[in-house]
Amino acid sequence: MVRRLTAVEIVCVGEELLDGSVVNTNAVYLGSRLHELGFRVRAVHTVGDRVEEIDETIRQSLSRVKVVIVTGGLGPTGDDLTREAVCSALGLSLQFRPQLWDSTRQLYCRRGGIPQEEDLRQARLPQGASPLPNSVGTAPGFWLRWQQKLLICLPGPPHELRTMWTEHAEKVLLSQLPGERPRPAPTMTLRVCGMGEAQVQHRISQISLTGVEVGIYSFPGEIQVRLTATQPGPRGQEQLARAEANLRAALGDHVFGVDEQTLPAALGARLVQRQLTLATAESVTGGRVADLIVSAPGASRYFLGGVVAYDQETKRCLLGVGPDLLERYGPVSPEVSEAMARGVARLLGADVSLALTGLAGPGREEDGRPVGTVYACLLGPWGTKLRERWYPGPRELVRQRAAMESLAWLYLTLQRLT
Repeated sequence: MVRRLTAVEIVCVGEELLDGSVVNTNAVYLGSRLHELGFRVRAVHTVGDRVEEIDETIRQSLSRVKVVIVTGGLGPTGDDLTREAVCSALGLSLQFRPQLWDSTRQLYCRRGGIPQEEDLRQARLPQGASPLPNSVGTAPGFWLRWQQKLLICLPGPPHELRTMWTEHAEKVLLSQLPGERPRPAPTMTLRVCGMGEAQVQHRISQISLTGVEVGIYSFPGEIQVRLTATQPGPRGQEQLARAEANLRAALGDHVFGVDEQTLPAALGARLVQRQLTLATAESVTGGRVADLIVSAPGASRYFLGGVVAYDQETKRCLLGVGPDLLERYGPVSPEVSEAMARGVARLLGADVSLALTGLAGPGREEDGRPVGTVYACLLGPWGTKLRERWYPGPRELVRQRAAMESLAWLYLTLQRLT
């Protein structure tokens, strides 16, 4: 029988998380890391920069679970109040730590700066707390045991939190709770392109996936199918292997990767395998397709370059799109996307070219084409492929989906090339 996972609650502090000016990536990161370690995140709380709210949330979390992790509120300014809230919640006092102050001053000296009086706040910790060094910032974290419970406090900036977690906090968590966590059940994420969420769900519903829990998550340009075995260890791995085989049979070549494998990396592998070079011409996406392509290590082996031809004159001068074509069909048209693809292939000498033009908004429709209309063209050994898509939503989402789905289109085209 599988033992229950030790529960954890996360408390994220910061007004910026509540008013939407900052996305809370810390909760996502910690949730993922804790799951991999065999802990269960029971809840994530977000509170503002007020002592009484932080105090109450910490006390309530500690009453429910053995581990509470707090992020944010450890800096030097007046609204960094996590230390004070912890003391209020647990009935402790703040203590000045000379060694922390020395470390802060040394850090400023190495950076050519001068510590301010406000920085003294970062040298004060609740009594009994052990500091967690911050190798990329000035605010130390800390941890302490309280009534058989574990409290870990981390800084808010994501790069500081992640570094502190991997260098120190994770080790504290595991050392302070020996034997608390069972072996986690194995997990796997299959990454799918060229299909919608409903299509993926329909195909999954037609097959047997015993021994695993299935979650389906939609992202621009891809669907992720997360499998979690119901048993730990080798039995769980066997469950995953069977489920993966059944899913691959049901989803076919739409499965482009597993876990951290990205679509640009999968596309690059296919181009290398077929010894093909690639060039891009973009208007509506403004270079986003090229940026995605070069996000994969080793892209220089197959990607020759891209042209962002946003202006009609640029389309004409750099890509050779004829003025008569632009006048007759307009810059947002399948004819112009094809001319762009041919132009960049000729300009850079590429085996394969991909071109996109469209209307991302927020203006109104042009020539009867609604905002969100995108035309794309693929040139390669298969000849010429043209595609029209309409992407509803705000400008940024239109551009993001157009870029990702064009890469999925190219990937599947290469997969099916005989």
